[in-house]
Amino acid sequence: MAILPVTPSTLLLPVLTLIQSVLVLHLLGESDLTADETGGFDAGSQGHPDGSEYAIPSPKDLISMPYLTEKINRELRLFLDFRVGACQNRQSKKLRRLPQSQRRLEEKMSGEDTAKRIYDEAIVIDALNVSNWESPAVYQSLHSGGITAINATSAVWEDYPQAMDNIAAWLHRFREYSNILIPVKAPADILQAKQEGKVGVILGWQNASPIENDLSRLDLFHALGVRIIQITYNERNLLGNGCYERRDEGLTNFGVDAIREMNRLGILIDLSHVGDRTTLEAIEFSEKPVAITHANSRAFVNHVRNKTDEALSRLAEKGGVIGANAFPAFFENTFDATLVDYVDAIDDLVQRIGIDHVGIGTDYTQDQPKVFFDWIFSQQGTKYQERPIVYPDPLIHPEGMETPDKLPNLAGELLRRGYSETDMIKILGGNWLRLFRQVWEV
Repeated sequence: MAILPVTPSTLLLPVLTLIQSVLVLHLLGESDLTADETGGFDAGSQGHPDGSEYAIPSPKDLISMPYLTEKINRELRLFLDFRVGACQNRQSKKLRRLPQSQRRLEEKMSGEDTAKRIYDEAIVIDALNVSNWESPAVYQSLHSGGITAINATSAVWEDYPQAMDNIAAWLHRFREYSNILIPVKAPADILQAKQEGKVGVILGWQNASPIENDLSRLDLFHALGVRIIQITYNERNLLGNGCYERRDEGLTNFGVDAIREMNRLGILIDLSHVGDRTTLEAIEFSEKPVAITHANSRAFVNHVRNKTDEALSRLAEKGGVIGANAFPAFFENTFDATLVDYVDAIDDLVQRIGIDHVGIGTDYTQDQPKVFFDWIFSQQGTKYQERPIVYPDPLIHPEGMETPDKLPNLAGELLRRGYSETDMIKILGGNWLRLFRQVWEV
């Protein structure tokens, strides 16, 4: 017994045979045959579903195979044309659905790849990090996060001898972590850090207290590598007033001279924790652009640490840059804040003063103990006081950017919001690099 090969044609034969049988019955049933006077049949005509007409066959014709073959084949063609069309329509819809899901997946993967590429290629500068410099995990996190350079706080309430000790400690760290860290004294050092895959460390102060009452010490600290100095921290000092003082009379005479001296040396002036009037006067008296390394807009979140629209506008007019601050206490959601809240702050600043004047200033405090926060929020570093809100211990930055190794997530959120690659590069560090070149190179 011969066995037919299994092909689409052989599989269809039983089906086609069944269809032929049904159609014969269909044709017989549709024949409107009436007996005439002679006992014969009057063959009328009947319309076909395709709009044509055909003659109703006689009994003799019905048993004629050529006739049946012609009619069955015609019906089969119509039937199969209809079924094939329906199948093709379903298949077409299915094919249209598959690419949509595939495109969504591909777009997501493409977006992630694009964000990673932009971040990896960019100069990434965090304009304020005040983490625990005694913790090895801090340096590993910075390195894993691909941070090109940070403004590392090396003084807050310190006096002259204490600040000198801090610099000595940093010289030791540069030796101990030479495979990760590189000291930054010029823009070229930042480029070198990027090329070598290291983290550039800019020595910065959050208070001018280490110079005490001697402006000549600015020369000394500049020679030792200090490149960023915030003129006051929260409260009044010999230069001006901080943002938490009851009254702000602006810069002192000593403060005006300090600004001129920092301009001459090429030290970037920081106004983050500075009072409103002192901020405006510092921008006015400085011959070079200034920075607000870590703050947001007060109109965005009404906190005394954030900056007024007037201060932001004048900063931008002089070519300065503000680093969007990620410290949780300065968001509406405080310690429930996320990366989305942080990029909201970036969006707000960009809308207010333009893309060329906004950067990153995370204010990371990685591995800092509770005693550290008690100290930095004390009056003049000595009188401890209750804070308006209770800080968790340990304090964690917004979800999605808890530590520096998570900072690459920022690129993905910026890209998702429609920032171009050029604008992302500016925010991630390009604006800071431009400002450093303008100020440091004298």
